[in-house]
Amino acid sequence: MERFIDASVNLETRAVDCCINGCVAFTHLRTQQSVCDACGAARYAASGKPAKQVIYWSLIAWLAHLLGDPVIGKAMLKNMAAARTAAEEGADGVHDYPHSENFRHYLDRKLLDGGPFIPVNVGTDGFQFFRQNGFEGWPVTATPLSLSPDQRARNRHQLLLVVTPGPKQPIDLESFLHPIAEELNELAKGVPGLIIPNSTTPVTLRAGVLNFTTDQPGGDKLCQSTGVSSYVYNRLRLFERVYVPASSYFLPPDGSFKRCRPFQGT
Repeated sequence: MERFIDASVNLETRAVDCCINGCVAFTHLRTQQSVCDACGAARYAASGKPAKQVIYWSLIAWLAHLLGDPVIGKAMLKNMAAARTAAEEGADGVHDYPHSENFRHYLDRKLLDGGPFIPVNVGTDGFQFFRQNGFEGWPVTATPLSLSPDQRARNRHQLLLVVTPGPKQPIDLESFLHPIAEELNELAKGVPGLIIPNSTTPVTLRAGVLNFTTDQPGGDKLCQSTGVSSYVYNRLRLFERVYVPASSYFLPPDGSFKRCRPFQGT
């Protein structure tokens, strides 16, 4: 994967020390530790070099690469202007991210002024690379929402930021997110000197996270939740439903939560 990205684009990378078993990254409060507090493995080999490192691809470099492209960059600027107009005009319900409360938070506080601002969706999920030996990795990706809807759904526009090194799932997934958070702090302040299409002077690049998405195991790992012993998980909201014994739940087919009846047909 590293060779594929290196052959495709010229991106800034960063190597961060991590546990040889993939438990934690030595970031934040662990920067001075010499031993993994999860499994007890040494941080450094006998030679004094880090026993293992994880590679990060710069989000700033990814976004600068997209905005600097004469075709993609123009489309992103056009979409950002349209998103701002849509948010100011309002809508009946939520149609796309400009109508969300998170985007309005940026708009109402004038955080969209002063240069291109790219809202992103950050997400993570675990995968098993080889089922035979159980090797696991957790990629963290960022999706620029200023791309058109058909583009942001494509794999090639999911910007890979890091993949946890394995061989097992991380004990502390949050420790691998700290280098990404540092870049997001830089983008919140603004990164000057970016050359974009149709601009005779350099501009300041800024970005912010609108959503952070995971599946249930990923969310549990980040929130350090242990689960519930209930039919109603109730993590985000409570849906009215009909429970068929020894079967499953059904939601109302018309979106009405006043009447509870199962879906018709299959």
